[in-house]
Amino acid sequence: MSRYTIPQQARRGLDAIAALTPEQVREIIEALKSVRIGDSPKELAESISSTTLNKELLKEILVSLFSMVNIFYESNNSIEQFTDDFVESYSAKFDEMDAARDQNFRRNLALLIPSFSFIKHSIKAKSLLIANFKNFSSAHIISDIRMVFDDENELSKSEQYAVIVHHLKITDFNEFNSGNETHFALDLSDLIKLKDVVNRAIEKDNLIRSQNYKLSFIEPK
Repeated sequence: MSRYTIPQQARRGLDAIAALTPEQVREIIEALKSVRIGDSPKELAESISSTTLNKELLKEILVSLFSMVNIFYESNNSIEQFTDDFVESYSAKFDEMDAARDQNFRRNLALLIPSFSFIKHSIKAKSLLIANFKNFSSAHIISDIRMVFDDENELSKSEQYAVIVHHLKITDFNEFNSGNETHFALDLSDLIKLKDVVNRAIEKDNLIRSQNYKLSFIEPK
């Protein structure tokens, strides 16, 4: 029975990892030495100069490696046990047995996964950032003009009155669900208050970062 469940959409990245040459593996490992904790697979792909891998395929490889490293640290297995179990699950999922490819896949994983040890900090940082009842996902504002009519006689007057209403939609998520929406109706004074609150938070963030705490702040992407 397969130890790990591998989604179909992960196949291209995994196939590419299995096919990496020793030179390509060295290129990736060397590039990881200068990585910033919190960098995303896309940013990593941009930082790796490879003459044999295009950026899109490299990005898929890195996305797959990010996921595997996360699974590896959660498994508490040795790197040898993990690579054996994972490659066995991979072969079973896609119903393909290829001894030479599987051996290359194991070797590449055994070399690459330890080079991604920095991900432990990124994973922990992200888990701390989203360990909340609600986490911000996105925001959108639609602005409406609403005419103000006192009585029917005002419909024929040349001078008309109106108010502007701004509809703020905030989408949030937590570990149990995503896509929750909360709606607010705001006027200009509300927008100014909201802007002041956000600017104040940015000032506090900048102040904290400027202090000599001897800390490296992580920005998971």
